Amino acid sequence: MTPRQFAALSVAAVVSAVAAIAVYTSSVEWSTATQGGEALFASLPNQIDQVAEITVKQDGKTITLARDGEAWVLKEHESFPASADKVGALLAGLSRAELVEAKTRKKDRYSLLGVEDPADKDASSHLVRLVDRKGDELAAVIVGNARLDASGLGNSGTYVRRPRDAQTWLANTRIDAGIEFTDWVNPQLFEARKEDVESLTVNLPGEKPLEIERAEDKRGHTLVDMPDGMKLKYVNIVDEIVRAARTIDFSEVRKQRPQSDEEAVSTIVVELAGGLKATYRIRQEADAAWLSLAASGEGEAAKVADALNARAEGWEFHVPQSRVEEILKRREDLLAKVSS
Repeated sequence: MTPRQFAALSVAAVVSAVAAIAVYTSSVEWSTATQGGEALFASLPNQIDQVAEITVKQDGKTITLARDGEAWVLKEHESFPASADKVGALLAGLSRAELVEAKTRKKDRYSLLGVEDPADKDASSHLVRLVDRKGDELAAVIVGNARLDASGLGNSGTYVRRPRDAQTWLANTRIDAGIEFTDWVNPQLFEARKEDVESLTVNLPGEKPLEIERAEDKRGHTLVDMPDGMKLKYVNIVDEIVRAARTIDFSEVRKQRPQSDEEAVSTIVVELAGGLKATYRIRQEADAAWLSLAASGEGEAAKVADALNARAEGWEFHVPQSRVEEILKRREDLLAKVSS
């Protein structure tokens, strides 16, 4: 996903769950032969606007999605915005689901369909519960395994069971409901193509900045101010830094912490063709690395920067330690003496 595409997705993320349902439903139609079963939740299509909170539980873990105006936020993750598309897809699946095939009523066979009690240790099932602003339950279901090609036309179904009901069913739509943070967000913060990276600067505390720029032949990147008598340890070592820095994925978030005077923070500046500049600030704590991002630009690049800042401002993102180590290189990591 390029920064331009990210901007488009960021704008799309403010679309309400109701709109997402309409789009999702129209794109996942089932044949007439699979329709006509009992609705999983007959009243839910008319109650979508009343859904104020969604909880998903599995094996003692819970994730809570709360409506915040037209958006959804993850309560257990400092109210970080959830993906409107992912929430909309869940509500769409629950709203349009029909029970098309009765399955087992035997408890000892529930695990084969993934509809065992979600509170059981190592359960693969998920309990999904929707409530309104008063806390009254609008819907609750145990979501089990997906069944591929359930309609015979390449569409997926899902095994489900209503709580306190022994009967299990195959529903005629895909219902995705995970309990992990990354199940509900787009875990990519930034991505740029290699050929768009014009320059990259790595600033480590106490070190001279490491400056990298696009090579004259446009095929790769080179180190600026190569010292006399030195050479790169191997030919692709600079390009590896660029590769690591141009794509940032995250697995967790937290509200941005103030920086203390004694805290060492590294800064990386990535400048792209078209004028977009992205600045990362990386702080390392024990075995964790936290990255914050700020972007700037003019013209079309300003629109991309605004979209990036709208998502990233005020947050720090947990990024893989291995990725940070690939970016934060010192000169001695890159250079070797030329043999005499």
